[in-house]
Amino acid sequence: MMKAFKVRYSGAGFSGGQEIVLVENEEYIEKALEEKSTRDFEVGCSYSKIQSSTEIPLSKVKLADLSVTEFLQLTKG
Repeated sequence: MMKAFKVRYSGAGFSGGQEIVLVENEEYIEKALEEKSTRDFEVGCSYSKIQSSTEIPLSKVKLADLSVTEFLQLTKG
């Protein structure tokens, strides 16, 4: 079952990035953020840090916050 997380993060040269990511398991938040990030979050980079991640109900996720891949994962069930 997919879970939604609001993730706040920083990286090289910026702070205050925020994304909504969908993952099956909380362990995969960093990888999902790396794939979706519009601000170059990189797993393993000493400058890339997740500041916080909060699970939110899927019913509160806006369609505009989803990537096409995430939308398709949700519709598959």
